[in-house]
Formats: sequence, C-alpha cells, structure tokens
Amino acid sequence: MSAKDYLAEQQAQAESIVQETADTAKISLISPLNILFLLALSTQLYAYLIHFRHPTSGTRAPGYIHFFKILSTISALATFWPTFIRGEAVRSQGGIGILFAILSSILFIASLTLFAWTASTASPPGRLSVIFGQASPEFVIITGPYQYIRHPTYVSSAGTWMGCIFLLLSPAHVGDAWFHVSVVSLAGLSWLYREAAEQEEAEYRVKATREEVRDKYQEYSTRVKERWAPGVERVI
Repeated sequence: MSAKDYLAEQQAQAESIVQETADTAKISLISPLNILFLLALSTQLYAYLIHFRHPTSGTRAPGYIHFFKILSTISALATFWPTFIRGEAVRSQGGIGILFAILSSILFIASLTLFAWTASTASPPGRLSVIFGQASPEFVIITGPYQYIRHPTYVSSAGTWMGCIFLLLSPAHVGDAWFHVSVVSLAGLSWLYREAAEQEEAEYRVKATREEVRDKYQEYSTRVKERWAPGVERVI
C-alpha cells in the first residue's frame, strides 16, 4: 500500500469515527434517561437559586456552603461529561446497562416527585431558608412529606445524585475516573446534608423566634423520628 493510499484510509477511518460519535451523542441527548437527568439537575439549580430563601444575614457555615457548591458541580459534571460529551450512555451496555438505566430512572423520577411535593407543601418560594442559611425558624411544617420524614428536600437531592451513580454504573464506567469522582462527591454531599439537618434541628430547639415554635418542633420531632426514610428512625 502506498503512503497516499494509507493516508486516505486513515482519513476515512477518522471521518467514520467522528460521524459515529456525532450520531451516538445525538441519540444520547434525546434519550428519556438523559432528559430525566437534565430535569433532576435543573431542579437542583432551581431549589438552590430560586425556591429557597437566601437570608440577608448570610450563612451559618460559609466553608460548608462552598464545599456544597463544589461537590454539586463535580457530581453534575461527572455525569454530564461521559454521558453527553463522550456519548456513552448505559443503553449501549446490554442487559446490565438496561437494569442500571431503570434504577437510575426510578431514582430521578422519585427525586423529582418528592421535590415537587415538598415545594408545594412549603410554598410559596422563599418560605424556607436555603441549606446552611442563617435564619431563625419561624414556623414548623408538619404536612405533606414532612409528616413522614423530617428532611425531604435533602432526601430528594441525594436521590438525584444516586441516580447519577446508576447512570454511570455500567461495565464501561465502573473503572472510569468519572464514576469514582461521582461516588466520592455523593459521600461528601451526604455528609453535608447530615450536617445541615443537625444544625437546622438544633436551631429549632434553641433559636426559634417564639417558644411555641420550639414546643411545636419538639412535639413534631418526637412524633416523626425519621430523618431520611419512613420506618428508619436513625441511620446517620
């Protein structure tokens, strides 16, 4: 084979790979699972930027909130990059990929549903403070998802990031750096959710604006012992 023919063959192969990658990415972008991922991610942004109030008094733990932003961004990118940029969706990994896709879809749908229920219960937007917001509690919500668990917002958020784990959890991604980054980020975010929950509960017991709010929260927390899941009183 002459050098000219070899170069022509290599160019043809490169063009074929580029076209295949473009077609794969196009399919990946419009897949139902990836649409669910984008919806869940958009909900996270809406919750932090719009739905929850940012107190003028600032945050209780500036370091924690910066850590929260960094880990949330990393978790989103760790899923977005291999799924959308590289076009490697679990749909292409056979039966095991389909199983993980189903689990991921269930988590995304559950997360979106729980947040919608929580947001409608705690409406209008701005009624509750953002995570680690420095605001004295003024009321206690005991309806909607709050009658089953004390921190449905954090459960919803954790569900989104767990869905991202399953989206990446395929034979092609188990050893991938993005998968490990996503797992570490989820662990860090889970720890932050626990810290935020403990701080909020402590503020209800100490810094509530009125004694009746403190008493009502004490009665509520005695009745609803579950932080994260119905029937599970304490995990972390």
